[in-house]
Amino acid sequence: LRLAWLAAFAMESLRADPSHPPSRTLSHMNTLMSSYGKQGEWQSALRLLGELPSAAMVPDVFSYSAVISAVGKSKKWQLALDLLQDMKLVRVTPNEVTYSAVMSALAKSGQWEKVLVLLNEMP
Repeated sequence: LRLAWLAAFAMESLRADPSHPPSRTLSHMNTLMSSYGKQGEWQSALRLLGELPSAAMVPDVFSYSAVISAVGKSKKWQLALDLLQDMKLVRVTPNEVTYSAVMSALAKSGQWEKVLVLLNEMP
């Protein structure tokens, strides 16, 4: 976990110096969002997801799955469901990892009925 935190810190440090903009890719940003999630920093992961379009990056299934996992670990089940809906609206197709992360968020919060509904909605 400490290594993930150090990676996130290094990426954010690079972002802080506008005179030396880092070469960022969507893969780097997805890794950073995932690292934030592992550290319980769901707000930072969510913030980065929102910043992707301004960095000329289009969030993909990995972006959304990382943030859904991050919010789920903090029992933010409604936010996990909202992100799942958002990704569908922008035509990003959820995968098994995405659905698993949403169901985990629901289960951690005791929302078993919603888990069953989501299972029935899965393709």
